[in-house]
Order: sequence, then C-alpha cells, then structure tokens
Amino acid sequence: IGHGGVPMKGSNGLATLEPDVAQSYITVDGQVEIRVKPTEIRLVLAVTSEGQTAAACAQSVNETIKRLTDQWSRSGIGRNDIVEDFIAVLPRYEFDVQTVRDREVAVEKRSGYLMQTNLHVAVKDDAGAMKAINIAFANGVSDVIAVDYWSKELDQLRTKARTDALKAAREKSDVLLALFESRPPII
Repeated sequence: IGHGGVPMKGSNGLATLEPDVAQSYITVDGQVEIRVKPTEIRLVLAVTSEGQTAAACAQSVNETIKRLTDQWSRSGIGRNDIVEDFIAVLPRYEFDVQTVRDREVAVEKRSGYLMQTNLHVAVKDDAGAMKAINIAFANGVSDVIAVDYWSKELDQLRTKARTDALKAAREKSDVLLALFESRPPII
C-alpha cells in the first residue's frame, strides 16, 4: 500500500495507480482574493548612451545617473530608494558595401557601443511617480520600462492567501466528500 492508501507497484518508489483509481477522481481547489492597497510605486527607467567606446558610454551613463539621483534627492526621494542595475554594453555595427573579388559584399564594421543601466526608484504615490518621471525626462531619460504598484506586506499576504485558499478547498471537499460512505483516499 502506497501513500494515502493507494496501491503501489514497481520498485522505483513512485505510486502506480490502478486504472479504476486513475480514471475516477475528484479535483477540489480553493481560491481567495485579497485586495491590497499599495504602500509604494516602483519605477524602472533605462539610462542609455551610445558612443565610440565603451568607456565613453559608461562616463555618459554615470553622469546622467549622478544628475538624476541628485535631483531626485532634492525632490524628496531618498538615496536608499534608488537602485542601480547595470544591464549591458553592446557593440553596434554598420554595414559597408565593399568590392571583394569583383563582387559587392556587405562588410560588418563596428560603429560604436550602446550601454544600458536601469534605475529602480521607489516613490510613495502617483504624484511622486510623475515628479520622478518628469525629472528623468528633463535629463534626457525617456525609457520608462515599468511602473509597478507595490506593497511591503505582499509576502505576508501571499502566505495568508495560500492558507485561506487551502482552508476553502478543505471546506469544499468536506461538503463534496460527505456524499461518500467512506472518504476516498487522497492521490
């Protein structure tokens, strides 16, 4: 006899269900919805730069980030609410048409670099989000990658939702399985 009273076969330790058991089952689920008021808004903005060298891109991105963080700080956004997330430095290419062995071919030629660093910014409300975005726009940063409403209580509420959903499923199964003379095994 295997787990939950289900007959077991085989030597691998996994339960093999008999056809009558495998084809005769009831699935019970539970759902819970918890509405959460956000405690903050999280913005993700991409700071990018194109240049002839990777070092030039890095310098430009770093200057932009410094200007942004200084202006955001003056507007009331704490330095701890701004997180830098380096993404990539990628070479850029152009195609140059050249004649090789009496044929015109497109030859790939490095034309510079593109660097991207994302800034994650936490603000208190919609007004703070628009203020942060407008400061970014004023500094040439216009790639708003995400605007997410967030709650600091989210992990606790997820745990509560799972517990409540399990309770709802158990209550539902108690009603459904009351029809049977003996409660069927769990599979």
